[in-house]
Amino acid sequence: MYRMPVLAAIIMVAVFPMIDFAKPIYLWKIAKKEFFVWFICFVFILVKSIEVGILVAIFIEIALVVARYMWPTVLITHVEDGTYDFKIDGSIWYLGAFSIKNHLSNMVNGNYIKDNTQFYSDPVRNIIIDFSRVSNADSTALDKIKESVILASKRDVRVMGYAMTDLVLARAARQGLLSCLRIEKTKQDAIRNVHFVTDESTQPAYVRMMIQLEYRENIFRA
Repeated sequence: MYRMPVLAAIIMVAVFPMIDFAKPIYLWKIAKKEFFVWFICFVFILVKSIEVGILVAIFIEIALVVARYMWPTVLITHVEDGTYDFKIDGSIWYLGAFSIKNHLSNMVNGNYIKDNTQFYSDPVRNIIIDFSRVSNADSTALDKIKESVILASKRDVRVMGYAMTDLVLARAARQGLLSCLRIEKTKQDAIRNVHFVTDESTQPAYVRMMIQLEYRENIFRA
């Protein structure tokens, strides 16, 4: 028995450096969502076991990733009278395509206009979509945006995009989105040219070049 305090002291000396109090405090300050994942994992490790705690943390992270894809972040800002900037903050896939369509449909139908915490009574006449953060998008997402643009044209609301990456632009050309959505390089160009009638022939030169490249590739593939 006289050896038990010695063993306890050895274990404490070995374990104490592994305890990191700074990490949870750091997570709480910069990312509360990650802190809660850490805390839940920590509780399950104490109550159950290390394996159970790690599995719970993995499932929570998977659920958070799926939720992020299902409900992508959208920022709507008022630019000028009747014109709103619609910023998609991240790539859009099948899961988030319907959320993007719902946001655009609500704007077009006049159900709500939201800019952070401010609500505007100014009716929507023009929407400029910011694609600068959209590094990739699948066919379903682009189809849903196309459906929203067509709905907007029926409601006399003009929609224009800008800052689309080459990868998304090529896919948009393939999907036929560029036949109804004009793409400009910058936000200023989109605001200035939002009143243009949009079809493939009136697109900017670099967009027409992308359409022609996709057309030739389709012929080659056929």
